[in-house]
Amino acid sequence: KTLTMTCGAYEAKRLEMTEKTLIVTPEESFQEFVKTFAYAYPHAKIFAIHPKKDFAKKKQKQTIRKIKNEDYTAIIMADSSFNLIDMSNEYYLRKKEREIRTCKRELEAAEKRSLEEQVLKRRLNALEKQLDKLKREWKLSSACFEELGITMLMIDESHHYKNISLDSRLNIVGHHSKGSEKSDSLLEKVHHVLKQKGKVVFATGT
Repeated sequence: KTLTMTCGAYEAKRLEMTEKTLIVTPEESFQEFVKTFAYAYPHAKIFAIHPKKDFAKKKQKQTIRKIKNEDYTAIIMADSSFNLIDMSNEYYLRKKEREIRTCKRELEAAEKRSLEEQVLKRRLNALEKQLDKLKREWKLSSACFEELGITMLMIDESHHYKNISLDSRLNIVGHHSKGSEKSDSLLEKVHHVLKQKGKVVFATGT
């Protein structure tokens, strides 16, 4: 699997199918992944971002600048570092405003005093509270994912990100509407890359 991802990343760059490839791998297999890439393509220009060295707080800005400005065959990053990079505040603000507009349209079309109307009212109230919280708790970040210019995102052991939030009006046994933050964050990053006509690869042996 590691070699397959390595070959895919290298060939995509060689054939000019992508400009900037980011490979995300679990921290415990980070070193092995870097070794495999270097062994398969010894002349490739790899930026291996060590989580405890290159992504320590005092080096984060320098590392982010390298990702933005340098031309690499591939960038390899541990998931612990990747999870620290989120979409921008502006991105989430626009997304929440779109969700509120959609919910209002659905509420207008819903039958009066129906169960659907009650569910939509609760959802609209929750969305408006989330929007207000976003405005109040504006996050200062040294890195926003959409600023990195990633055109190909490859996620190793992608099953670690399967727990996404799923909104449903149905009462389904075993369904949890609230997922994990890292999974929801990855979903937004995937949407962004695909919207920019980029490529996304999920790999797992599970």
